[in-house]
Amino acid sequence: MTYAKQIADGKVISLLTYDYEPVFEEDSDTVIITEEEYNAIWEEFIANRPKPDPNRISEREALEIITGGGV
Repeated sequence: MTYAKQIADGKVISLLTYDYEPVFEEDSDTVIITEEEYNAIWEEFIANRPKPDPNRISEREALEIITGGGV
């Protein structure tokens, strides 16, 4: 497995995995990284993701309220 990250404006915007060895140009915004770096970045993404608003209902729940529950 080959691991890579994509960078834009100095920030990691995407993590990628390949089942082959990709070749990126020197000026590419995507670079190959180690599995350890991939895992560390992934953990940071998970820790910093926005928390869902507990007061927000789904579109389906809203439709059920509007239609009286018969969706």
